[in-house]
Amino acid sequence: MSWIDAFQDLLNSDMPEIKVVLSDVYQPEHLNKGEYIRYYITDESEADKFANGVTKNYSISLYYYFDETRYRKEKIHDRMWDRATDLRTVLESNYNYSSGTYYWHNLSIDSVQYFMNASDFGLEEEGFETIKAVVFEITLTRNENIS
Repeated sequence: MSWIDAFQDLLNSDMPEIKVVLSDVYQPEHLNKGEYIRYYITDESEADKFANGVTKNYSISLYYYFDETRYRKEKIHDRMWDRATDLRTVLESNYNYSSGTYYWHNLSIDSVQYFMNASDFGLEEEGFETIKAVVFEITLTRNENIS
């Protein structure tokens, strides 16, 4: 299991009803239950070197997608806010994570943006007008041993 698998397992275990996918493109087929999470690594950099390894920083974009047609109109904003808060809590409470040999430390949420119009986050195609998104920009720091 890699640290990416551990990251995805963390999300899956705390939000089992939401599909979690590692992908750099939106995949509408995963929105079949009205919600889905997509994440991908946007950058990887070496922060420090030590005798038998390196410390690396990973930048991650995490999208929480929400289809407003699945929920009552007056509850859309509340539902998005609640899910985003839950997701933020999962990430922040696991800023220092360890599972076997895979771990990270100093996971930080750099920004959170709420998008109520699909075109604001890059979905220009017809048929996506009802999709909303919350976008988290995350930095995750990890020590990696050199073999």
